Amino acid sequence: MLDTTDTTTVCTATNLQDFFRTELSHVVENHHIELGEDSLWYLTQLLYNYRRSEIFFDYNANGGTLTPLAEYYRQAAEAATSVERKLHLQRLGDVSLFVSSLFSGALKRKPIDVGYYMSMGESAYSCLANSSVRSSRDRALASVFEELSESFEKLVNAIADIAVVRSNNSHNLLNLVLEWEQTQCPRLARRLEASGVVLSIGTPTSH
Repeated sequence: MLDTTDTTTVCTATNLQDFFRTELSHVVENHHIELGEDSLWYLTQLLYNYRRSEIFFDYNANGGTLTPLAEYYRQAAEAATSVERKLHLQRLGDVSLFVSSLFSGALKRKPIDVGYYMSMGESAYSCLANSSVRSSRDRALASVFEELSESFEKLVNAIADIAVVRSNNSHNLLNLVLEWEQTQCPRLARRLEASGVVLSIGTPTSH
């Protein structure tokens, strides 16, 4: 599962998580998607964690990169244990959903299009939903993955709506969050606070 214990962000975890949850609730409702509370929580954690490049990207000697989806699938197929298999499938599903939702424009310039990402993500979540369950936690996760698989394409379109421009510049809200975490620019902080993202440290009044 995704690590939800991070405390290093400049924004308070509760406020930023609440922001993502609120945004998700709105777009899910607008797109008429039936989604349970557990699934909404899962997507909230996905957006909250993947906003950080060190969690979203895979790192090696050459720096941060995204592993090809086919490689995640191969790792899952060749996993030595069911736990490892589920982790690789979950990573495949999560990356596919995140990229196809928020970076579909970039995929237009690549040989592999957004349809490929959606197909791989939907299949990964479907495999997880049909995996053997041994505990109440397994059953809850299986239900979440089933909902994500069945509504994958709708969720891609819904989550994409979160990246709607909220100010009179060309930055979308997620990009503003990333830029703030890199620069801690007071001007960006004021824009984020105006959009409901409350920062945990004092914000100077000028830049």
